[in-house]
Amino acid sequence: GGAAGVRLEGLLLMAEVRGADRGVTLLHYLAALADLHWPGTVAAGKRTDHLTAAWDLFRTAEELAGVAVATRLDSRSLVPLLTGKGRQAQQPLVFFEFHEGETWQAVVWQDGTKAIRRKILSEKPSPIEVYDLKSDPTESRNLAGSRPDLVRRAEKAFAEEHTPNPDFPLPGEPGWKEKKAGKR
Repeated sequence: GGAAGVRLEGLLLMAEVRGADRGVTLLHYLAALADLHWPGTVAAGKRTDHLTAAWDLFRTAEELAGVAVATRLDSRSLVPLLTGKGRQAQQPLVFFEFHEGETWQAVVWQDGTKAIRRKILSEKPSPIEVYDLKSDPTESRNLAGSRPDLVRRAEKAFAEEHTPNPDFPLPGEPGWKEKKAGKR
């Protein structure tokens, strides 16, 4: 069936809410999901600590509408999580990469740790910052200096999760010199 009666305000909030770095954090997603209301399907006040990302809303909306539109999208439906029917697979992390404005990469792990590297299109990106979103939701205490293990974990995740793209090359990747020279 359809999704008659779904109040989308909670889902749409995810696209609006911003953290200290103008990015949406894990806790912002959780707060937005907590506002979802779907009488008879999602219990009022239902809470979750399930790690998700805004792009998961595409597959969720597709499933709720009973259609399949997006074919090349790294997204998964959250319907099992919302309805309690079926099993929602946990993902160990969510990776973000933005090539506009300040440009940055970020990763949030299931344990609530977030790492961010800014100015990724620079020959010398900014140092990696690390935050514990559970104890520091405003991201005011950078743990990178005291937790080199988390910095290494972030470096590994950035390397493994990044997919080279000729339209958005990072320094050293094919197409970078042309993009930097303004030929792309």
